Amino acid sequence: MAARLVARTDFWLAEPEARPAARAGRRRRLWLFLIRGLLDARLLAPSEAQATAHASPRCSTRDTASVGQRITPPSAAAPTMTVLRVLSLALLSGRAVDASARPPVGVAVCGGGMRAMTEGMAIARGIGEANWPRVTHLGGASGGYWFGSQFVYSSSFYQGVVSEEMSIKDYVAKWGREYEKVEVQAIENGAYWAGGPDWEKGLSPVCRPLVAVMDSILDLLSTKGLPFLSDWMAFIGNMMFTTIEDIQTARVGDREMTGLSTATLMAQFSVPPTAYLDAATQATRAVSPTYAGPDVSDAVLPAWFVSPANGDPAYWATNPAVGTLTADVSDSTSELVFTADPYLLEIISASSSAAGLVAVQSMSDAIIDASPLNGVAAKNAKECVPWGVEALATSSLPENFTDLSANTKEESDRVTAATQYRFLDGAYTDNQGAAALLGLMQNDCADEGCPGPLKLLLVDQSNYSSIPLFADSYYSPPANEVGTIHQYGGYLVPGAQIFAETFPPEAEWLPYAEQLFPTIVLSNATDVTGKVTFEDWRPVVSTYWRGTVTSVDNEWFGTSAGSEVDLLIVRSNFPGIDVPMVVPAEQTAYLFERLYGPLAESQADGAAPILKEWLDPSPAEPTAAPAGGSEPTPEPSIATPEPTASKKKKGDGAAASSAPLAALLVAAAFVAF
Repeated sequence: MAARLVARTDFWLAEPEARPAARAGRRRRLWLFLIRGLLDARLLAPSEAQATAHASPRCSTRDTASVGQRITPPSAAAPTMTVLRVLSLALLSGRAVDASARPPVGVAVCGGGMRAMTEGMAIARGIGEANWPRVTHLGGASGGYWFGSQFVYSSSFYQGVVSEEMSIKDYVAKWGREYEKVEVQAIENGAYWAGGPDWEKGLSPVCRPLVAVMDSILDLLSTKGLPFLSDWMAFIGNMMFTTIEDIQTARVGDREMTGLSTATLMAQFSVPPTAYLDAATQATRAVSPTYAGPDVSDAVLPAWFVSPANGDPAYWATNPAVGTLTADVSDSTSELVFTADPYLLEIISASSSAAGLVAVQSMSDAIIDASPLNGVAAKNAKECVPWGVEALATSSLPENFTDLSANTKEESDRVTAATQYRFLDGAYTDNQGAAALLGLMQNDCADEGCPGPLKLLLVDQSNYSSIPLFADSYYSPPANEVGTIHQYGGYLVPGAQIFAETFPPEAEWLPYAEQLFPTIVLSNATDVTGKVTFEDWRPVVSTYWRGTVTSVDNEWFGTSAGSEVDLLIVRSNFPGIDVPMVVPAEQTAYLFERLYGPLAESQADGAAPILKEWLDPSPAEPTAAPAGGSEPTPEPSIATPEPTASKKKKGDGAAASSAPLAALLVAAAFVAF
């Protein structure tokens, strides 16, 4: 059954006379946490199966910032930790891991598939294991949340990323090898199909052959290592299985944080105005009749999912002004868009459904209007949306749905048949995953305030993700306004602006790393499983900016005006066409060893001193000027790694192609975030 969205209430909303008792309760829970951890200590780090969450009491959002629904909290369980880990958390975090005693420190990793995930891994290594207990909030969209979800819900992934026992380059390569094994096996087992149950039902005679052809093409591409083109949730499930073994059965309400357990985790996603549940059935999103703001009937709305670090119920959230969101299908009774206890796989998939716009009529129509199609061809293309690929948008499933394995066609069809609505990538509303995260950080300071400015780290790849957060953005409308984003034909969205200042000029950005990037070349441009080589190595400089900015009110993301934010942006500047967001399954191990791994090492080594200075500013060293200020921080040294693969040798018997591998992924139908 779907649960009603309700406003959150917590310690910060308690009456003043009740707060001493609440604080005493927090202290008791902290001592219990510490004692239980020591009693249950292990000489060796726990395995993934043994590990359980170690809770850290923290406050949550006030009702003026977000409306969310409570989810059944995790069952209390004794934490499994090393003695050293318990003591280090207690010492590094002040009062153990009591978040209310820590100034909020947020890390937001932008979207960008595997490219963003591995950059998140690199920056996490740069922050260092000793400093992670100081981070109170971790958020992201799309590939950034691929990183965040594994970092929080997988002890093996967390240890692999932060532990010095293995270089980050080697761990990234290891992840790639393990993922390739899982994905190749899934493809060989026939785990992917396009189209839902009875997809021909309700289709016009014009659309039936088109959808049939699309279905056949996607089946073929799936066997060629591109399974994400047919069923996004199945693809994410197999990818996450490499580190989260219960990914297809775990619900958020009872899933322990076995990795980083001292930070609240937030996933950014988007709710479209309409969504095809199958090839012929369309649902329409509706807001509360009492909503009195700008017209959002055709807008893509931001929403986020929050998993508190203290064991409090996880919850969905969005702008409280829109009230309860419903999904209307024909004349049937409305179903709520959000269910009370979703699968973890639903959240990870929803945050990254970049190609899911094909399931949204208005967004698909806009793309067709911007394409060379016209006349009858354009009319037929619009009539046949979603072309049998609606599963590229993540399903919202009822709470009584019991199995997400989808490793047979029948199971995949069952998922489609149960779908209540569909979600889109968080990139459509905030690709940085930072706006709502700042709102959560502010709300944690709502009662007693925080010493000094809030700290927020944006892990970006280019200006696209972070520019919308600033004033006068040409990418996004201003705060509290609903306007058009001019990409993919254009679509309406509330502005993601959270800072009063304009985006820092390029002259204020400083280098922190230099990498050598290759052009990726296939030996056979028509075979994504063919041999991959690298050519034309060229240097690319990664840059950072640090300064103090001021927050603004944005009801769509729950931020309030007037907070000082010590902002650090690290920008890899990776050339997207040669560092793909998603790669063919049979090329993953090679590319993660030869490309993603070395790049992660360069990012981690170059960013480490910048990150440590940001977390612990030295009085002897000057800090950066605010946006538009006069002088930036002193220039750091640049780490320049050697290339890990030489240029392709001529005459190796393969026909060289100058077309990069990423060009072959255009068929992913708009996966561009």
